[in-house]
Amino acid sequence: MEENKVRSVRDIFRQILDEDRNLLNSRDELSKKLEQEVPAALTRDMKPIQTALQQNIGELFLATPSDDAEKQAAVCQQAEELLQQDGMLQNRAADVVSTFAYAMGWNDEPEVVRTEEDPGDPLQDEVPKEAEVQLVPASWTCACGTENTGRFCTSCGAPQAGIEDTPDPGQTGWTCTCGQQNTGRFCISCGSVQPGVADTGQSSAMTTLAMQPIDPVNAYPNSSIGLQPPMYQAPPKDNKAKILLVAAIVALSAVLVFFVVRGIGSSATGDSSYSSVGKTAGDKKTPTVDSDLSLGGVSIGYSVDKLHEVLGNEKEQRKGDYGTTVYVYTGIKVAVKDGLIVGLTSDGTDVKTKRDLHEGSSLDDVFSAYGKDYQLSEYDGKDLYEYTFTTKDGGQGILRFAVVKSSNVVNYISVRALQKENTTRPAQAPVDVQGAQNRLLSYHQAISNHNLKAAYNMLTSSMQNQMGTYGSYADGYRMTLTSTAGNLRVLSSDATHVQLSYDLRARDRAGNRVLVQNFSGSAELVLINGTWYIDSMAANKQGEHFE
Repeated sequence: MEENKVRSVRDIFRQILDEDRNLLNSRDELSKKLEQEVPAALTRDMKPIQTALQQNIGELFLATPSDDAEKQAAVCQQAEELLQQDGMLQNRAADVVSTFAYAMGWNDEPEVVRTEEDPGDPLQDEVPKEAEVQLVPASWTCACGTENTGRFCTSCGAPQAGIEDTPDPGQTGWTCTCGQQNTGRFCISCGSVQPGVADTGQSSAMTTLAMQPIDPVNAYPNSSIGLQPPMYQAPPKDNKAKILLVAAIVALSAVLVFFVVRGIGSSATGDSSYSSVGKTAGDKKTPTVDSDLSLGGVSIGYSVDKLHEVLGNEKEQRKGDYGTTVYVYTGIKVAVKDGLIVGLTSDGTDVKTKRDLHEGSSLDDVFSAYGKDYQLSEYDGKDLYEYTFTTKDGGQGILRFAVVKSSNVVNYISVRALQKENTTRPAQAPVDVQGAQNRLLSYHQAISNHNLKAAYNMLTSSMQNQMGTYGSYADGYRMTLTSTAGNLRVLSSDATHVQLSYDLRARDRAGNRVLVQNFSGSAELVLINGTWYIDSMAANKQGEHFE
């Protein structure tokens, strides 16, 4: 039987990280590694770990010192909260975080060895044996003549004779399509009804679901219509009251089904269903676009009306630079100026370019779709591949793929229209070159001081859109110890623009060592309301060594 032993998912996870802990920085690569190593019988137990990796939980653990128990405990608490905010149940989130901690060597739990005949559930080994369930007969015939496999008749709803509605050690166990193991009629993870069991509307699981806010897009992931809402049933005083109550229940159920089937195209708060980009509420596909300067179904040059036609109402609006307004959607941010789209930035894996590229695509995918006629620069450990296309009005625009060096995977995608040269700038206006230089030095000093919010706020909104959200920006500096700029040189300048070249020395944690990298950098700063902001940056590596 020795050859039939199957390791638990957490032990497989730990072995992978023991071989290369930096895989936590490459969530997609690590996820694929898990799929290769974990046997098919344990696939369900692997899924919550993959979900956590997509929420950047791995990066949190990797950035935590291995000898600081207090910080480790804080990270575990933070990770649990993040997973629960994303919809994972508390117990499941705790199990997943425990698995990460075990894989990192923060706790030493004994290895759980299973056989192929009994692979077990390594994330639920703590369940006492008295809570295990046994299978009931496969089928039974109701008094109405209908043959059933569950505990309730699918025709009339009558319970199977001799079996109580209250869960007990003899009740049927079943596995939901989401992977959750259950003993009641409803999945404790997603709320789906057990297949073959009628919904009487009186389950405690349904009551729990009623207390949670309803997300019209994701409330019912395993059903095309969704569950009926739970109802409070007070004892009717007479038959008339009972009739009215039943009518109200039917009406309420019909309304909910209507809106769930429709996907609730827009809400009272103005939040979009985002049917074309990101998480879809219906079956609408991403609209066809006629320009490579597009992302998520919208293109540079589209009007605001066209934007709303494609994506619906934005989640929020932000004030941008140069008179722009940033429209924030799930998975994408859109910069608008003078009623037209001038910039697009991805913020999720669901938005795609015209040629079907998205966050998570490989560099080979980029080359296959767009060729190798690109401009290449480097910044913050990412290679920036930029392709130039012509806009509808005859101008130029840039399609950028920011690719992570270690994995050759697209980290974000941005599209922007290049500003036409302003020939009306005053030639004799005084130029505050020193102010621009001091701003660039302050930016890198803020990074060295780990004041990343201050550094992020020194970027123009268009630059922020290119860099991604503050979270993704800060994540790129989690290993950075210092970032030092020097030998600043003025390449060009006028009253509101200064272009500088400089030398950059970056020191980053690399396991137990410090990696020193030297770059030749350039930056363009713009003067906005008397303050200099960084509008573009590029850096080319000149060399590296370990301290």
